Amino acid sequence: MANLDFEIATIPETIKKEVTCTKTLSAGDVLKAEIGSEDELDKTVPTGKVWNVVLNIRVTESDA
Repeated sequence: MANLDFEIATIPETIKKEVTCTKTLSAGDVLKAEIGSEDELDKTVPTGKVWNVVLNIRVTESDA
């Protein structure tokens, strides 16, 4: 699996981190995504299908 690199931009009092990944998945390939312990996606591309997947993650950090 390829590592996804974050582009980091500093904005006053906020650090914004973003990554966009575009992949084409063929039949039998698996799409997995997990955030925390409750939000999870785990799907397999059906036979005879191709999925074009665009994943965009944005993390905004601030003081607690």
